[in-house]
Amino acid sequence: MSLKTSPLWLVLTLVAAFVSGQSNAHMMVAQKGTLNIVDNQVYMVLSLPVSAFNGIDDDQDELLSSAELERHRQFIKQQVLSRVQLSSVAIAAEGAAGSTVKNAADKDLLPLRGIMLSLASHGKSPSKQLIVLGQFTLKSNQLDNQNYRHASLEFAVDTFGTEANEQQIEMTVTQDKTNRRTLLFTPKLASQQLQPH
Repeated sequence: MSLKTSPLWLVLTLVAAFVSGQSNAHMMVAQKGTLNIVDNQVYMVLSLPVSAFNGIDDDQDELLSSAELERHRQFIKQQVLSRVQLSSVAIAAEGAAGSTVKNAADKDLLPLRGIMLSLASHGKSPSKQLIVLGQFTLKSNQLDNQNYRHASLEFAVDTFGTEANEQQIEMTVTQDKTNRRTLLFTPKLASQQLQPH
């Protein structure tokens, strides 16, 4: 197993991408996230409301403690896997009738790997927000000259909280450090294409 395919490499890469992208005292602003597309990797950092996850706030104080996080870590990971997704939708060749294939069967769900969870309060005190880090890998047939022109990427997030200020998530999508786009996700618009503008 080479270093680039080992779990240690994944952790180090995620931490490096996370640290380099954050310059303020907080790990991530509440209800915000980033998707950084680098070569065939999509690195995700996402702040999610604790109230979006049923059954993890044992003491009903509307906060998640480090003990509650440890107790429910596997359940939270399962919820993230089913409610935060990146998929590739095949795009017809240029000039073909109907440029985008809309059939759900043509979607290829990309696995989220290396999920890391932490409290937005750095674990020092209970928090209303949960930070999720992870990595998606694009397959070689989803790339065209290290770009995703021939495979439309679609990001879906369905982890909205119970409070009014938890009803939207702002995602910044960056490719090759120069192409940046901001998307706003809401319960009514929980899935969007990531194509650069």
